[in-house]
Amino acid sequence: MAPLATLVLGAGKSGIAVMQFLAKSAAVYLYDDNWTDNKREQIKPPEKSQRVKIFNQKDLAEWQRGKRPPFEQVCVSPGVPPNHPVIKQARKHKMLLTSETEFALRNIDKPIIAITGTNGKTTTTMITGHLLKSANRRVFIGGNIGTPLIQAVSEANEIVVAELSSFQIDITKSRKVNVAAITNISANHLDRYGSMRSYLNSKVRLILDLLVPGGSVVLNADDVHLVGWYLKNKKLLLRRRNHVFWFSGKGKLKSNMTGLFLRGDCLMGQGELSDFNLRHTSFTLIGKHNLENLMVAILTAKSLVPDILLDEVALASFVGAPHRMELVAKIEDRQFVNDSKATTPASLEVSIDSVADHRGILILGGREKGGSILYLKRKLSIKCKMIVLIGETKDRYQKLLEELSPVQANDMEDAIAIAIMASEPADTILLSPACASYDMFRDFEHRGEKFKREVNLYR
Repeated sequence: MAPLATLVLGAGKSGIAVMQFLAKSAAVYLYDDNWTDNKREQIKPPEKSQRVKIFNQKDLAEWQRGKRPPFEQVCVSPGVPPNHPVIKQARKHKMLLTSETEFALRNIDKPIIAITGTNGKTTTTMITGHLLKSANRRVFIGGNIGTPLIQAVSEANEIVVAELSSFQIDITKSRKVNVAAITNISANHLDRYGSMRSYLNSKVRLILDLLVPGGSVVLNADDVHLVGWYLKNKKLLLRRRNHVFWFSGKGKLKSNMTGLFLRGDCLMGQGELSDFNLRHTSFTLIGKHNLENLMVAILTAKSLVPDILLDEVALASFVGAPHRMELVAKIEDRQFVNDSKATTPASLEVSIDSVADHRGILILGGREKGGSILYLKRKLSIKCKMIVLIGETKDRYQKLLEELSPVQANDMEDAIAIAIMASEPADTILLSPACASYDMFRDFEHRGEKFKREVNLYR
């Protein structure tokens, strides 16, 4: 059967990577709402083979008027909204919708660990890959973390560790995942999903639709959404012979659970892992939430490689991801932390927990993604001596947090100057915006880099 001609919707990293993969054997068309010189430059090599052509808005208009398109399926890039005109047109004509993740899963012939969740999935993916590499396994780390998953097809590796967003899971169908982990669930992307139920349903498709029979599941025992979902689907998982592991940062697991929990300076095992005991004091990442990420990573690694040796040396050698509770500098006994990846109130909640009471100066705001900041008001009043507001939300947050007397800043430079003026020795100046970055910056990385550059001017 000849490969299908494909329209790739979106010319970001994922779109370009899958375009290059598909162009080896089939005709590929590329559509993007915002063409730039850089995007056009990246498609030049395949264009020479005449397999890749631009599908532009004029072509889309002709398709909408009834002209038959030159492709038979649409590969949707992560983040493209479901109401995009190309997707609407494809659905209207009952055309197959697929994804870069789908093509990757179909073609990867190695065991796959897939990690999703609202918060912590990038750090957890990195830790998992690090632990496996420390045990001398050849590991590919990719997906939503930045390296397109399709690149794993052509690389020599023993294990694939993939971070998957809900967007990537939504239109992926191949049941190829061996270990599926969900770190936690809280309000996120409600502008896309409309409700927590729809968002949860998207995440758990990783288990229901992509996990192989007999595969392992890692779930958060402290998360009411995941525990509730498990209780409703326990019989189904038993029929599929899926082995469920649990983790808890609250120092306990129910007696019938197998997994890891946090007790003092140690990660303790229970059930089938009752012999597991590992001191975590050498682990360098800040915050209890990162110890929870570590537990997920250990469970996913041991699910696939039960005899893997894990020690404090492996923990100590891990370097965290940028923009995730990243210690930027200590200047005159003031700590500057970049948590630009915190794009939801739930992310802010776990970040602010690592700050000593009344010692935090928080830089907050941007473009809201859904989810209310109000439930954090009491915690912010305990943790923060000052809140500095930036971005589109600053007027709205000024009203919502009026009792906490937040201060507005014009830009990142202004926010840092205000924070430093108000700070004292032993304070933590924390960028944890709880919002998306697109109102002021290209992305959360750009926002974090701006924070770091401005902070380093004070050294």
